[in-house]
Amino acid sequence: MKFTIAICTWNGATRIVKTLNSLVAMDRKSEIDWELIVVDNNSSDSTNEICLGFSDRLPIRVVTEKNQGHSYSRNCAIDHAQGDYIIWTDDDVLVDSNWINAYDLATEEYPDSAFFGGKIVPHFEHKIPNWVQLNWEICVGVFAGRDMGNESFEIDSLDTLPYGANFATKREIQNRFRYDPQFGRTAEGVRGFDEIDVLSRMLNAGHTGRWVPHSSLRHLIEESRTTLKYVSDFYFGQGETWIQRGVSTQTKKEIRRRLLALRMYYVWQKLTFSKNWLPIMTEISNLKGQLAQLGI
Repeated sequence: MKFTIAICTWNGATRIVKTLNSLVAMDRKSEIDWELIVVDNNSSDSTNEICLGFSDRLPIRVVTEKNQGHSYSRNCAIDHAQGDYIIWTDDDVLVDSNWINAYDLATEEYPDSAFFGGKIVPHFEHKIPNWVQLNWEICVGVFAGRDMGNESFEIDSLDTLPYGANFATKREIQNRFRYDPQFGRTAEGVRGFDEIDVLSRMLNAGHTGRWVPHSSLRHLIEESRTTLKYVSDFYFGQGETWIQRGVSTQTKKEIRRRLLALRMYYVWQKLTFSKNWLPIMTEISNLKGQLAQLGI
């Protein structure tokens, strides 16, 4: 079998139908042998039943991972995958019709690549708030937007790694690089970095990847995610991972001092344009995440 498409979900009943329908609609070459694994991470809704309802249209299997967290779910998918390559995506995307064909062509042309990645285009299902548009450089990562251009290239550096909603790994190599449970989302937590950690370790071990510009998908953004709270939670999770990764070099005292100064400045800037206060808000959230991870 060539491909395992893997989707990890938690309470995704209201989201995953659109994703599965887009997989049904793929203009897939008939010779591509593939399967779809959905890892249900302790959902309390009808996710399982909805997924099984597609068994007459998709080569789908649903497996359950009891340990809560995205990394646990990813590792579960690895254990059950049968394809030579695992294509990772999320439960809130619409894949382009040529999506799997593009990955198929890339793996044939670059068989020595350990991983591959494609475009993620944020697709808002409602009117985009003005503050999001004005601060897109801050918000694009929150909505997992990733576009490295229309030309294929070798990925050999951290700044060109693909994002978690659209990448593929060679299963034989993926088996040696498991996902670390200290990273990745857990139920309500907005903490990421799980796939970046794995792909970084692959690079450090001497492997390289490939950018596949035509393996594109749209990431559906619900209205609940275009809120200041959601953006704040994202940067709070970023702060937590900075401590876990050893990225932050500030002492506890320095973090507290910086946080106090920013809070005072934020109150004043909040009366002005979002271009002034949103960067301050996200840094405050990051610092709070750092302190939380330090147990303060």
